[in-house]
Amino acid sequence: MNTVETTTYEVEETVSLQSAPQSYKVAGGESSKETLTVLSSDARAMQSLVACAIERNIEQALDSIKVLKQEIQTFETKYGISSAEFLRRYREDEIPETLETIDWCFSWRQYEYLCQRLRFLREASLEI
Repeated sequence: MNTVETTTYEVEETVSLQSAPQSYKVAGGESSKETLTVLSSDARAMQSLVACAIERNIEQALDSIKVLKQEIQTFETKYGISSAEFLRRYREDEIPETLETIDWCFSWRQYEYLCQRLRFLREASLEI
């Protein structure tokens, strides 16, 4: 299976000496050095907006994962093998490349990507 590196996100308020809008930093977990700064004059409204966007992305990912699982199940039933076995044999050129096998491969890779994205989104946390 695909191993995924997880990251936890925190939001911290940076106070400016001037009367400028508030700044919020979203910092990655221990293994990440990336920082995202969001400037807003209304911290609570910005937090709500970002939380809403994350929730919407979670819902979209779940919907897409459900559809992809059905597509993958259809391929596995039709060919009588698991996706793991299909991918192994496909990589070793034991299964010919056709539009259908390309579609199966693409569906599986999209499924893996969306599962990784879903884990990332579910780990996000916002604090002021």
